[in-house]
Amino acid sequence: MRDERSLDEKLAPQDFVTDFVWAARAVFRQPSVALVSIALWCFPPLFSHLASRRSEVTVLVCLVTVLFMLGWDGIERMFFLAHRDGKKVTLAQLLASVPFFVGRFVRLACLLGMVVFPVVLCLFVLADRSHPAAPKVARVAAQRLQLSMVVVPIDIALTFVTSALVFTTRSAWRALRIGVAMIRQTWPRSGLYVLCPPLALNMLNVIYPTNILAVRLATTAGLALLALLAKGSTAAFYLRERPVSPDVVADVL
Repeated sequence: MRDERSLDEKLAPQDFVTDFVWAARAVFRQPSVALVSIALWCFPPLFSHLASRRSEVTVLVCLVTVLFMLGWDGIERMFFLAHRDGKKVTLAQLLASVPFFVGRFVRLACLLGMVVFPVVLCLFVLADRSHPAAPKVARVAAQRLQLSMVVVPIDIALTFVTSALVFTTRSAWRALRIGVAMIRQTWPRSGLYVLCPPLALNMLNVIYPTNILAVRLATTAGLALLALLAKGSTAAFYLRERPVSPDVVADVL
């Protein structure tokens, strides 16, 4: 049977706008969550600017920061779940719960890395061999563009995977299957959520970085806030489609 609804009705933009506004209100009521997210996004460019050379300390700081960011990615979604359920949580509770999600997101990152790393490596090698006489700046720009061509589609595919990993299962592999299947099952209603992926929002900073630190930090902060709201709206959509697994979120907050 042919669906006679208009594209506007199929995409249900009013639902996306409602969820986005809902996420914005949640963040407005507890802005400390947004401040932590912004600080984490701004840390890499700021740290690279301040750290004049690599050392064991800088490597350790970067490793700890990456692990914390992975755990915080789950906490951001738990914050929106708590807000939906009318549960008040403090920033201290959120920070203390970060370790609950580090392992899950590390496993997901490892799964993705096994697929992405060989592809990116091949693209970088081909870029260098295709234009060996090209200036280094041009080759770096080409590599960044190729990287975005890999990262953005993957981030789109992961739209609901992270929510599945937080709300439904501890298994990274099962979360991948649930998240990818959910795009197919809910399309085109999920179209606007899928086409507004958080990580892809920051790719402009990667492809076209600016040497002016203040401008780069301001841009990154704005993208971090927008990404947080996108995560909140996506979490709201996911929670309407699938129930929360009590054993998966138990004792987190």
